[in-house]
Amino acid sequence: MFIRILQMDKKKAENHQVLKSKGHSLQASAMCSDADGLLIVDSASHSVWKAPLSLDSKCITPKLMFNLPPNCKATSIASKNSAIFVVTDLGLHRFDSECKLIIPSAHLLGVSCNSAEVAVTDERGVVYRVEGCDLQVLSGTLQTSDILISSDGFSKNAKHAQPGAICHEENTIYVCDQASLHVRVITSVKPLLKYYDIIQDLYKAFSVHANDKGFKDPQPMNSVSSLISNVCQFLNKMVDDIRSAHNNPGLKPNGPQGAVPHVTVVMFTQLQENMKALETVLLRHEHLDIHPGSLLSTPCEHHFSVMRSRYPMPTFLQYCQHLQSVVREHVKRCTITSYKYFTAKKSYYPQPELQQLESISTVSKRSSTANKAKLLSVTDMRLMLNWRQDFCAGMVKIIHGVLCQG
Repeated sequence: MFIRILQMDKKKAENHQVLKSKGHSLQASAMCSDADGLLIVDSASHSVWKAPLSLDSKCITPKLMFNLPPNCKATSIASKNSAIFVVTDLGLHRFDSECKLIIPSAHLLGVSCNSAEVAVTDERGVVYRVEGCDLQVLSGTLQTSDILISSDGFSKNAKHAQPGAICHEENTIYVCDQASLHVRVITSVKPLLKYYDIIQDLYKAFSVHANDKGFKDPQPMNSVSSLISNVCQFLNKMVDDIRSAHNNPGLKPNGPQGAVPHVTVVMFTQLQENMKALETVLLRHEHLDIHPGSLLSTPCEHHFSVMRSRYPMPTFLQYCQHLQSVVREHVKRCTITSYKYFTAKKSYYPQPELQQLESISTVSKRSSTANKAKLLSVTDMRLMLNWRQDFCAGMVKIIHGVLCQG
């Protein structure tokens, strides 16, 4: 038996160390990590061995832990504290001081555990939680027909066609569906629902809505500051938990750790400070009234969305060619002119009645007599001819002279 160990602390993952068992030849059919080594199921002798690992040595000496029932076939092994769980074609075995068959079943395939629970998979489509010597359904439904179904869903509504290998990562379980060739995740949705509640607070603070759904009524500044404070507390706690899990107080998560990017957390912190400063200014000047939605980057986002409406990824030349028309439409929206944009009650704007222009600058029509052409007097005509002779002819000559020189 050879054990190949990747040293992930090195810069290159290709660096590895090969350990060879001393005086033993094991045929490993299942294996898992323990606190100080590896637990290996030997399919030849139907026994479980423990191999202590040390990167300093190139040879290990496995130690026999216990024997399984003869002629059984082991498919998975897991360790929890001082207990060892092995799944065979006979069922689930547990070893403390001796090996016992605690759950007899010919359909179990995989076993995994964390510090709180032990879970096993049934090839008929169910993932169970082990409670003493009983099994409690954790996910999936029992499938006994010839047609196997694989679909996602909430806990017991999900369907696993043929769950096999299984592993724990803290409170999350990964299940390999052998029939559909999928890896399905079993985890709690409470953190996700909490995150959506925080997003809902953010939408409420800035009256973000879509058609007839969402929040349309503006919030007072003190309510806006309180809602943004809740968002910042949630995000900062998320970052603190990740830093604690990685034992790195200065870690700035950026996606793989399961949190929003650190730059987003900094942005919300700055937004909270700015909202508090703005609230202080408004308290000094009671006549000021600011809609929080106006603080968002909607004008900038509208500009770039229109710029990309014709070309999904415009080149520099295409951007310049399209810029004039986009800026013209943007100016229409920002200035008080004679242009009107009619909106319905269910349109994007939260209050269409406030979008009406109070004052419109119009050009007064001239009278019909003012539009009639008038003939120039002889004096004015002579003055224009003299001006052309004195200035225009000379300018033309100079221009032609420059052109000829160029």
